[in-house]
Amino acid sequence: MALSGKVALVTGATRSVGRGVAHALSQLGAKVYITARHAKEAKKPPGAERHTFWGSLDITVREGREMGATSLVPVVCDHRDDDQTAGLFERIIRDDGHLDIVVHAAWGGYERLRGGYPEDGPFDWSADFWAQPLSLWDEMQVVGVRSNYLVSAFAARMMVAQRSGLLVSISYRCGQEYSENVAYSTSHAAMDTMARHMAIDLKPYDVAPVSLYPMGAVEDVAWDVSGAESGVFVGRAVAALYADPALMSKTGKVFGTRALAPIHGFTDTDGSQPEISEEYDGWVQPDGSMVCPAPNAPLES
Repeated sequence: MALSGKVALVTGATRSVGRGVAHALSQLGAKVYITARHAKEAKKPPGAERHTFWGSLDITVREGREMGATSLVPVVCDHRDDDQTAGLFERIIRDDGHLDIVVHAAWGGYERLRGGYPEDGPFDWSADFWAQPLSLWDEMQVVGVRSNYLVSAFAARMMVAQRSGLLVSISYRCGQEYSENVAYSTSHAAMDTMARHMAIDLKPYDVAPVSLYPMGAVEDVAWDVSGAESGVFVGRAVAALYADPALMSKTGKVFGTRALAPIHGFTDTDGSQPEISEEYDGWVQPDGSMVCPAPNAPLES
């Protein structure tokens, strides 16, 4: 899965999935642009001390060097700002002229769980939608669905011209069945649908958009979660998809990290292939794609 000479972009690259994906792609030889709002670690909001996924670009770069990921290019970019996103792509075009892989990991939907918006008072993640702050919808949709669409549009202009490329949306099983709350499930369903519909436009140009589900808790720095997978493992799944000669037969589909591992022979950082839990019984297809056997049934949590 060598990626020497390839150029990748990972949005939201300072926390768990995004950070690990960036490290993995860089370890494999790609030049990886990484984006986030903060160049240096910002002051954590009230309540964030109990979470471990607060980060910054300098942390991602520093940790990457320790892991042999030495080709990371940090770019401060708030994906709520269209001009900043446009400027990011102007830089990639100027400095490299091509773009091979994009991984959408930027996600605003967890800000409240990180202790953000303390002025709103206590927040119940699993409350009925009418009992939650109405702004939760925008938090999920703006840096998530909308930013995914915008980044994909800029990337597609480059990839269509070069007639190759992979667009990966980091999503979750709630895109196919209800989980946690309405805004959360709806936003992931939108990202999965967007990949499927973009595939129709992009297939003539050999550009493949897909969704990718981590299939367990993604271990971050200081976590010790039984059965977790690392962000690097997610990144290796991205690299396996990109290297697959049959990539265009997979365009528009949803894939699972642990479903892809035995097919493509990659492992997590400890050399293991994390097991697929019983909650995914009936989901996994022969090519590693994921199809919910009962898409309208509530997910028990």
